[in-house]
Amino acid sequence: PRVGWFTVRQVDFGSEEYKADERRLIRRWRLEPSDPAAYARGELVTPVQPIVFYLDPGTPDEWAPYIRQGVEDWQPVFESAGFRDAIVVRDIPTPEEDPDFSLLDARYSVIRYVPTMVRSANAGGDVVDPRSGEVIRAHINMYHGLDERLRWWLVSQVATANPRFRTAQLTEEDMGEAIRYVISHEVAHAVGLPHNQMANFAFPVDSIRNPDFVERMGHSASSVGRTRYNYVAQPGDNVPPERRIGLWDKFAVMWGYRPIPEARTPYEELETLNEWIVERAHMPWYRSAEAQFGMDVEWDPKRMTEGISDDPVRAAEYGMRNLRYAAENLMDWVLSPGDDYYELETHHLQLLTQWNRYAEHAAAAVGGSWTHFKRHGEEGWVFTPIEREYQLTAMRFLDEHVLQTPTWALQIDQLRRLEHAGAVERIRAYQELAVQRFLNHARLARMIEHEAFHGDETYRPADMLDDVREMVWREVRSRSAADTYRRNLQR
Repeated sequence: PRVGWFTVRQVDFGSEEYKADERRLIRRWRLEPSDPAAYARGELVTPVQPIVFYLDPGTPDEWAPYIRQGVEDWQPVFESAGFRDAIVVRDIPTPEEDPDFSLLDARYSVIRYVPTMVRSANAGGDVVDPRSGEVIRAHINMYHGLDERLRWWLVSQVATANPRFRTAQLTEEDMGEAIRYVISHEVAHAVGLPHNQMANFAFPVDSIRNPDFVERMGHSASSVGRTRYNYVAQPGDNVPPERRIGLWDKFAVMWGYRPIPEARTPYEELETLNEWIVERAHMPWYRSAEAQFGMDVEWDPKRMTEGISDDPVRAAEYGMRNLRYAAENLMDWVLSPGDDYYELETHHLQLLTQWNRYAEHAAAAVGGSWTHFKRHGEEGWVFTPIEREYQLTAMRFLDEHVLQTPTWALQIDQLRRLEHAGAVERIRAYQELAVQRFLNHARLARMIEHEAFHGDETYRPADMLDDVREMVWREVRSRSAADTYRRNLQR
């Protein structure tokens, strides 16, 4: 769990522990050095059998090079485990070369292009030996509708800082690079790595606004963390928007794939494996944690999807700046003469989705804890309550950007081209979610426990409820009129 891996689970009824002892084996491919002597000298060697993916011949010609690159981006990663050319892409053999070859054969790993409207890609259908965790075959699907989702992300997150994305029709190169990132993400799953949300929150906000830093390190420590693009970057930062493989990816692959020849059994590997973790434990870009989904379990902002930086609330502030600018200019960016308003509608709805994500990130800090997985012998707590001042910062963000009427999303010239009614109800629904987060029973229970242990050092639940009351009923104190949106919020 401290590194982050897909596993197979077994119950060892022959264990000497006085329990039904569960053990977990990581899911990995069989990579063995073709030259053990050279490998032992520290030289890079090819594996006896590399990981081979076959490219679906139905893949559009313009995307095939980017899909190949998304796979081969992992070749330098496997060098951290001592292997050269450990993962490759091949065209399917011709009937003359192999008359029995089939993309449906369970022995072959395939990147399949699927002509459906699904706006996604996934890795699945793996064949894994349950006795050892050895991956026999992996499968990646790229659905045709993915292109549209990539455009939504690029416009809502980075078009403000990158003018070339202010369009409904990306260049072939820009779309290709976006597809390359998605494929590299899915390849991570195929080689054994799950989503690592914590890797997205490794780098300081100022660093991911620095083009030199981002050029070297990327804006996240992993390509498989479930975030998309650098929404922190502002106009003039000149930060490259592309995702890339990061420090955690290299560490996780090294940890999982580097042979430990002196160990004769898996249990004899444990000391070395533990050392590799502990010696890096003080560096946040080498940590891992799964995502949190649902109000009851959203209590660590650095375990949320779709977020970046070591300061999620400050990052969300920058994201809101970009969101407002995108909303004001959306018609100019995505419409051409003669278009219907489909592009305007879908991008407008994506902006609201992005807004709600920022609200989720900030809300997770209220009554939350920071996570740092450890084992006995490592100093410090696994779960540390979030500092009171940071919780108050999150509350101020939620007041300003979520509870107050989002006028940026209510531009009548856009809305009346899309619908005769609906905007008031959408805003009500999103703001209702915000109030539900404040009043969630699990959040209040966590805050009660923090107060019981830490007293006035923490943000107390009674103080939070007082603050929410002040935010929601501001018009009563100021004796000012409440508009439709505020009345809905108050109800």
